[in-house]
Amino acid sequence: MLKTLCIGLVMVMAFVCLDGCAEGPSPATGGREPGVDFSKIHTMYVVKDDTTGDTTPVEQELTQRKFQVKSGPQEAAPKDIDCLVKSQQRWMWDLTMYLLELKVDFLDPKTGALFASGRIYRPSLIRRSPEFMAHEVMEKALGETVPAGSGGK
Repeated sequence: MLKTLCIGLVMVMAFVCLDGCAEGPSPATGGREPGVDFSKIHTMYVVKDDTTGDTTPVEQELTQRKFQVKSGPQEAAPKDIDCLVKSQQRWMWDLTMYLLELKVDFLDPKTGALFASGRIYRPSLIRRSPEFMAHEVMEKALGETVPAGSGGK
Protein backbone atom coordinates (compact mmCIF):
# COMPACT_ATOMS: atom_id res chain seq x y z
CA MET A 1 0.00 0.00 0.00
CA LEU A 2 2.77 2.44 0.97
CA LYS A 3 4.77 1.45 -2.12
CA THR A 4 1.77 2.14 -4.40
CA LEU A 5 1.19 5.51 -2.73
CA CYS A 6 4.86 6.50 -3.19
CA ILE A 7 4.83 5.49 -6.86
CA GLY A 8 1.62 7.45 -7.40
CA LEU A 9 3.09 10.51 -5.66
CA VAL A 10 6.26 10.35 -7.79
CA MET A 11 4.16 10.06 -10.97
CA VAL A 12 2.03 13.08 -10.00
CA MET A 13 5.14 15.14 -9.19
CA ALA A 14 6.77 14.18 -12.50
CA PHE A 15 3.62 15.13 -14.39
CA VAL A 16 3.41 18.51 -12.65
CA CYS A 17 7.08 19.27 -13.30
CA LEU A 18 7.07 18.18 -16.94
CA ASP A 19 3.72 19.77 -17.75
CA GLY A 20 5.33 23.21 -17.57
CA CYS A 21 7.65 22.27 -20.45
CA ALA A 22 4.83 21.43 -22.83
CA GLU A 23 4.15 24.19 -25.32
CA GLY A 24 0.53 25.06 -25.83
CA PRO A 25 -1.01 27.71 -28.07
CA SER A 26 1.07 30.68 -29.17
CA PRO A 27 1.71 33.12 -26.32
CA ALA A 28 1.35 36.02 -28.78
CA THR A 29 -1.21 38.73 -28.06
CA GLY A 30 -2.54 41.63 -30.08
CA GLY A 31 -4.83 42.50 -32.93
CA ARG A 32 -5.96 45.30 -35.16
CA GLU A 33 -8.09 48.26 -34.27
CA PRO A 34 -11.72 48.23 -35.45
CA GLY A 35 -12.17 49.61 -38.95
CA VAL A 36 -8.55 49.14 -40.06
CA ASP A 37 -8.26 47.43 -43.46
CA PHE A 38 -4.72 46.18 -44.11
CA SER A 39 -5.60 45.10 -47.65
CA LYS A 40 -5.41 48.81 -48.58
CA ILE A 41 -1.93 49.22 -47.10
CA HIS A 42 0.90 48.56 -49.54
CA THR A 43 4.02 50.36 -48.27
CA MET A 44 5.46 50.15 -44.78
CA TYR A 45 8.44 51.83 -43.17
CA VAL A 46 10.05 49.89 -40.31
CA VAL A 47 11.71 52.14 -37.75
CA LYS A 48 15.02 50.69 -36.58
CA ASP A 49 14.83 49.40 -33.00
CA ASP A 50 16.31 51.93 -30.54
CA THR A 51 18.20 49.38 -28.46
CA THR A 52 19.38 46.80 -31.01
CA GLY A 53 19.07 48.60 -34.34
CA ASP A 54 17.90 45.28 -35.81
CA THR A 55 14.50 44.88 -37.44
CA THR A 56 15.40 42.11 -39.89
CA PRO A 57 12.85 39.48 -38.70
CA VAL A 58 10.01 42.03 -38.86
CA GLU A 59 11.11 43.27 -42.31
CA GLN A 60 11.39 39.70 -43.64
CA GLU A 61 7.95 38.73 -42.38
CA LEU A 62 6.32 41.84 -43.88
CA THR A 63 8.10 41.22 -47.20
CA GLN A 64 6.85 37.61 -47.22
CA ARG A 65 3.36 39.04 -46.75
CA LYS A 66 3.89 41.00 -49.99
CA PHE A 67 4.20 44.49 -48.46
CA GLN A 68 6.73 46.93 -49.87
CA VAL A 69 9.10 47.49 -46.95
CA LYS A 70 11.76 50.10 -46.28
CA SER A 71 13.57 50.72 -43.01
CA GLY A 72 15.74 53.21 -41.20
CA PRO A 73 15.58 55.85 -38.48
CA GLN A 74 12.17 57.43 -37.86
CA GLU A 75 13.38 60.87 -38.98
CA ALA A 76 14.14 59.44 -42.45
CA ALA A 77 10.67 57.96 -43.01
CA PRO A 78 9.33 58.83 -46.49
CA LYS A 79 6.13 60.90 -46.65
CA ASP A 80 4.40 58.54 -49.10
CA ILE A 81 4.19 55.43 -46.89
CA ASP A 82 0.92 53.84 -45.80
CA CYS A 83 2.06 52.54 -42.42
CA LEU A 84 4.83 53.21 -39.91
CA VAL A 85 6.05 50.09 -38.08
CA LYS A 86 7.83 50.31 -34.73
CA SER A 87 9.34 47.21 -33.18
CA GLN A 88 11.00 46.62 -29.86
CA GLN A 89 13.16 43.61 -29.14
CA ARG A 90 14.27 42.43 -25.74
CA TRP A 91 17.09 39.90 -25.68
CA MET A 92 18.19 37.73 -22.76
CA TRP A 93 21.15 35.54 -21.91
CA ASP A 94 20.71 31.89 -20.89
CA LEU A 95 23.80 30.00 -22.11
CA THR A 96 23.14 31.71 -25.45
CA MET A 97 21.42 34.95 -26.41
CA TYR A 98 17.76 34.55 -27.34
CA LEU A 99 14.87 36.86 -28.14
CA LEU A 100 12.77 37.11 -25.00
CA GLU A 101 10.16 39.60 -26.19
CA LEU A 102 9.09 41.18 -29.47
CA LYS A 103 6.55 44.00 -29.67
CA VAL A 104 5.39 45.49 -32.97
CA ASP A 105 3.11 48.50 -33.43
CA PHE A 106 1.58 49.52 -36.76
CA LEU A 107 0.85 53.25 -36.86
CA ASP A 108 -0.74 55.79 -39.16
CA PRO A 109 2.28 57.78 -40.43
CA LYS A 110 0.31 61.04 -40.54
CA THR A 111 -1.55 60.95 -37.21
CA GLY A 112 0.34 58.36 -35.17
CA ALA A 113 -2.93 56.49 -34.52
CA LEU A 114 -2.55 52.78 -33.80
CA PHE A 115 -3.63 50.49 -36.67
CA ALA A 116 -2.63 47.24 -34.97
CA SER A 117 -0.26 45.84 -32.39
CA GLY A 118 1.27 42.49 -31.52
CA ARG A 119 3.48 41.21 -28.72
CA ILE A 120 5.08 37.90 -27.85
CA TYR A 121 7.00 36.91 -24.75
CA ARG A 122 8.88 33.59 -24.75
CA PRO A 123 11.10 32.71 -21.79
CA SER A 124 14.06 30.40 -22.19
CA LEU A 125 12.24 27.06 -21.96
CA ILE A 126 9.87 27.92 -24.82
CA ARG A 127 12.25 30.08 -26.87
CA ARG A 128 11.97 30.15 -30.65
CA SER A 129 13.86 31.86 -33.45
CA PRO A 130 13.36 35.61 -34.01
CA GLU A 131 11.83 34.80 -37.42
CA PHE A 132 9.29 32.43 -35.86
CA MET A 133 8.40 35.00 -33.21
CA ALA A 134 7.96 37.73 -35.85
CA HIS A 135 5.60 35.40 -37.72
CA GLU A 136 3.56 34.78 -34.55
CA VAL A 137 3.29 38.52 -33.84
CA MET A 138 2.15 39.25 -37.41
CA GLU A 139 -0.47 36.49 -37.22
CA LYS A 140 -1.97 38.19 -34.17
CA ALA A 141 -1.66 41.76 -35.42
CA LEU A 142 -2.45 41.33 -39.13
CA GLY A 143 -4.04 37.93 -39.50
CA GLU A 144 -3.82 36.51 -43.02
CA THR A 145 -4.15 39.89 -44.75
CA VAL A 146 -2.24 40.36 -47.98
CA PRO A 147 -2.34 43.72 -49.83
CA ALA A 148 -4.78 43.97 -52.74
CA GLY A 149 -3.21 43.25 -56.13
CA SER A 150 -0.27 41.33 -54.68
CA GLY A 151 -1.33 37.99 -56.11
CA GLY A 152 -1.80 36.24 -52.75
CA LYS A 153 0.66 34.89 -50.24
